[in-house]
Amino acid sequence: LVSSLGGVMLLLLQQDPSAAAIWCVASVLVFWAASGSGLWSGISLFTSGGLFAGCLLFAPHLFQSSASASESHLLPRLAAMQVIPPDTVTESAKASDSLFFLLGDHFGLLFLLCALILFVLFLLRGTSLALHTRKSFHAAVALGAVILFGLRAILFLVVTMNWLPVETVDFPLMTASFPSICTQFFLIGLLSGVSARNEADLEEDARLAMLAH
Repeated sequence: LVSSLGGVMLLLLQQDPSAAAIWCVASVLVFWAASGSGLWSGISLFTSGGLFAGCLLFAPHLFQSSASASESHLLPRLAAMQVIPPDTVTESAKASDSLFFLLGDHFGLLFLLCALILFVLFLLRGTSLALHTRKSFHAAVALGAVILFGLRAILFLVVTMNWLPVETVDFPLMTASFPSICTQFFLIGLLSGVSARNEADLEEDARLAMLAH
């Protein structure tokens, strides 16, 4: 609980309330998955909400970055892209755009479609790993990583559709921010470690079952 609140506070101090909200929701769901009851989830949600309310009341400047709406509109930008890689970058590309749109302008809609399919398969694999892991701690770790990726993708969709007046966020694994990409590869490393430990646990269970027979 302390580590989750510390993460929320650090993200708020960096004036990134959208990432802080993602971290808060992911922490609540991981508490629920790890404890098996709604008590700790309720405590985490209450304390995180109180932290948000306190910062909004006593430090409103932390939320000033969310005052400007995104300049990148999802549907018009996708309609302006070509299916196959174009010879030149379209005039709709801007230096301030998300890397998702810049890659689409450079490599076409087919590249984005393949990237989205791989991302969905990645989420499905991570969810399956969390559901079939033998130890609850490993399941909570895998579920937390998947939730962080999924919520980031949902937030990107919501922001680019201009449903929330916040700054443009990057699509998972498509970011020019070095700290962000390091964090996301760290989560992928956690998923790989959980998968390896799960395979070792299953092999040990099979060996013990063979010895028992």
